[in-house]
Amino acid sequence: MESVNPISHECRSCGATFSGTFCNQCGEKIPEPGEKSIRSFLAGLMNAITSLDGKFLRTLKIMLKKPGEVSYHYMNGKRVPFYKPMSMFFIANLIYFLFPLYNSLNSSLYVQMNMLPHSKLATELVQQRIAVDKIDFDTFQMQYNQQSTNMAKMVLVLLVIYFSIPLSVVNYNRKMFYSDHLLVSLEACSIIILLNFVVLMWVFQLVIFLFGQMGSNMQHLMNDNYTVWISMSVLFYLFFQLERRAYAQPTGRALAKAGLLMFGFFVVLQMYRASLFFVTLWTF
Repeated sequence: MESVNPISHECRSCGATFSGTFCNQCGEKIPEPGEKSIRSFLAGLMNAITSLDGKFLRTLKIMLKKPGEVSYHYMNGKRVPFYKPMSMFFIANLIYFLFPLYNSLNSSLYVQMNMLPHSKLATELVQQRIAVDKIDFDTFQMQYNQQSTNMAKMVLVLLVIYFSIPLSVVNYNRKMFYSDHLLVSLEACSIIILLNFVVLMWVFQLVIFLFGQMGSNMQHLMNDNYTVWISMSVLFYLFFQLERRAYAQPTGRALAKAGLLMFGFFVVLQMYRASLFFVTLWTF
C-alpha cells in the first residue's frame, strides 16, 4: 500500500518546517478557512465572555467575601480555579477609569499643587515649565489634566509595587518570597480600586440621587468627612483579613499589622501621586 506523505508547512512565527496543525517548535496553529467565518468569530467571542463570567466573577466573589484567600491559594500552587491576579488588577483598573467619580488615583493639577506633601515642589516645577514653554496657566492646566488621565492608567501599577514594600516589611517574619508580597498587593489593590473608588462612590451617588428625588439635598455625603472615614474603615477591614488569610496571622497580630498597613498605605498613596505628577510633567 502506498504511503501518503503529510503536507509540510512553514511556521509563520518561527520559520520551522512541520506537518500537521500545530508547529512542534513554538505551538503556532495553521489557520483554517472556517476560522475566519462570522460564526467562528462569534463562537470565540461567546467563549471569551463565558470564560470571563465564570472565572472572573467567581474570583471576584471570593476576593470580596474573603480577602487574602485567592492570594493564599495562588502562593501555594492552587491556581487553575482562579482568574489571574494581574489580569484581575488590570480589569479593576479599566473599570475605575471607565466610571470615574473620585480623583484619588488621578490627581488634578490643582490637587498636586495645593493638597499634597510635595505640593511646594510641584508648584515650583510647574512655574518653571510655564516660563520655559511660554504658555498661560489655564492652558497648561488643561494639557496637564488630560495627560494625567492618560498616564494614570499606566502608572497605577506603581501602586502595587509600592504597597508590596510595607507588606513585606510588616510580614518580614513570614520568610516569604518578595513575589508573594507582590501577589498579595495585587489582590489588595484590585479590591481597593473596585470597592473604595468605584462601588462606594457609586453607592453615595445613588443615595444622593434617591434622596434628591424626594426633595432632600444629600450632596454633603460626598464630603471628605464622610468618604474618608468609610474608606478607612473598609481599608482596615481589608488589611485585617489579608493578614489573617494570606499571611495566616492570629487575630491579635492581624489587628496590629492592619494598623501598620493603614499608615503604610497612606505613605504609598502619596508616593503614587508624586510619581504620577513627575511622569505626567515629563511626558508632555
